[in-house]
Amino acid sequence: MQKLIKTVLIPIFFMLSVAAFVSCKKAEAILPPENIRVENDYLFWDEALHAEWYLVDIDGTEYEADTNSLNLFEITTEPKSSYQIRIKSCGDETVNYKKSEWSALCDYRREKQPFLFQSINNNTEYQIKAVEPESLNGSVILPAYFNNKPITKIMSCAFKNAVNVTAVKLPYTIAEIGNSAFYNCTGLQRIELPDGLKEIPLESFYNCAALTEINLPRVTKISTSAFYKCSSLTSLHIPQSVREIGNGITAYCKNLTSLTVDENNLIYESEGNCIIKKSTHTVIAGCIASVIPQSAKTIGSFAFYGFVPEPFVIPSNIEKLELGALSMYPGKTLVIPESVTYLHYEFIDYYPNLTQITVAENNPVYRSEGNCIIEKATGTVVKGCNTSVIPQGVKAIGERAFYNIPQKEINLPDSVTEIGSEAFYPCTAENIRLSRNLEIIGCKAFAGAGITSIDLPDTLKEIRDRAFKGCHSLAEAALPYGLTKIGTEAFYKTNLQYADIPETVKEIGTNAFASHSVLTVLLPSCVEKIGNAAFINAITFVNATKRECEAKSGWAIYTIKGIGAPWHNSNVVYECTFADDENGKYLYSWKYTFETDEETGETSYFSGLGAVGIPFRKGYRFLGLSATEGSSVPDIVPTMYLEKYLDVFDFQQLKNYKNGTVFYSVWEAVDTAEE
Repeated sequence: MQKLIKTVLIPIFFMLSVAAFVSCKKAEAILPPENIRVENDYLFWDEALHAEWYLVDIDGTEYEADTNSLNLFEITTEPKSSYQIRIKSCGDETVNYKKSEWSALCDYRREKQPFLFQSINNNTEYQIKAVEPESLNGSVILPAYFNNKPITKIMSCAFKNAVNVTAVKLPYTIAEIGNSAFYNCTGLQRIELPDGLKEIPLESFYNCAALTEINLPRVTKISTSAFYKCSSLTSLHIPQSVREIGNGITAYCKNLTSLTVDENNLIYESEGNCIIKKSTHTVIAGCIASVIPQSAKTIGSFAFYGFVPEPFVIPSNIEKLELGALSMYPGKTLVIPESVTYLHYEFIDYYPNLTQITVAENNPVYRSEGNCIIEKATGTVVKGCNTSVIPQGVKAIGERAFYNIPQKEINLPDSVTEIGSEAFYPCTAENIRLSRNLEIIGCKAFAGAGITSIDLPDTLKEIRDRAFKGCHSLAEAALPYGLTKIGTEAFYKTNLQYADIPETVKEIGTNAFASHSVLTVLLPSCVEKIGNAAFINAITFVNATKRECEAKSGWAIYTIKGIGAPWHNSNVVYECTFADDENGKYLYSWKYTFETDEETGETSYFSGLGAVGIPFRKGYRFLGLSATEGSSVPDIVPTMYLEKYLDVFDFQQLKNYKNGTVFYSVWEAVDTAEE
């Protein structure tokens, strides 16, 4: 029994002795942190042995840190140029490791950030912008006051193209941000917005490609394209306070996978990673992870702009597809369900892979044929693809129906009477066959086409603005009798050599025939209105006197090579007559007329021809002019000047002819190949 007690008492005595020794031992000191440094607005230091946490002093204010780093961006609230920083290592006091001494001071300096301040609201507040946004680097912390007055507004484009800025902190005084304030800040990773901000305006963070997250305060409005091309953004939460959201707020946000709305928001809700307007059941914004819910009725404007979830099927509950709803559609097939009764003509606008378009058989508004979507009531092709064959019976090609679809050949059935604006733009076709019943060619319908000629039907009434603009190889286009209007830049920068303006034409727009080639224009005086520079670089023959043309109120004011003239930078020959053959109208005669100022002796009126390029007639070569009608030998011949297509007449050849002499064109037939 004694042996057992002895055995037990010895260990107990030993443990008590150790405890007494430890309690009497002095607490060990910990070394202060070393290698204090700042990297990208984070404060770092080397870990200290036995340290459990750290105490950081920044200009007299202390912060606790559990690890060997601290986010300076979150705690520095004033845009000071320098900060004094020191750190203590702190141990676990239960095992007698006390705090270290303060480390050596670290002087953290920021580069000076030049700002422009402008007074607003009767000089009671200021607005701010960067003087040179491109020169800014790193983090930007804006001041709250200037001259003891609050800074309440970030100006429009304030930091546009500040590509080297990585972080921005706005003071609590800011209530307004201007449009495009952080436009193209491609390096911006984070931004802290104040609680008093009421709106995220137009294109606020356009192409902020490095921005990974953003916490929205109690704003009431998020404007159009607010986060356009924020390609690193992964989530977006709409707060309860938001009452208005613009179009395309998530456009080109290709890594966005989470879209949510505060459950107490009265206007919007979220489901399936879609933002939905409650009153209209419209999906106004989506992401690559969206699943359109059964409650939705409309896919709104630019809801999926720049991306579309794959694979994508239009649900049977959708009734409307608005502008840009499925822009940049990636699929090979598109099925329009029976429920859809409205398609904006640009519900998709870029779809290079699409080869098959189908409309549900029982759809009351649309049908499909030849891989075209056709509106039943009007017979209009609303949308086609690169495998479309426009069927007979179609009455119109709708606006942008084949926009951005490369085509080598366009064949329009004779049932078509109208082609809408930009129907085939930008046009790559090398061969175009128009309907024989066509009446209207819309704006930019065939702009840029690679055609060399176009056969315009006799039924044509209007060629609208820029219809054939930029068709650089277009050398032949016979304008039919019955045509009433030729729009602005209709044949701008083509290679036309000849334009016989029919007597039915009432209006010719600005730059209508402006081109790089020397163009022969036969212009009847019955045209009521001609825009500025309509015949730039042309040789225009008019069947009226100069004074008659100048008196026309609808013709631009005549000045030789003047900007205001319809024949700006061209030459005009007045008092002409025209004749016809199997190839069209051509110059038949010209009346040599001039008047002399009695006081100065200078010519005050001249009907033209001197120093003017030679006229054009298909199948013939122009030899010159003869004072004898029917003569095959010219009395006045053109002389070479620069290049043959700029042959001109020597004015001196007219000196021996009387005022009022009529000269007749002398032509020589040529082979087509020679011509």
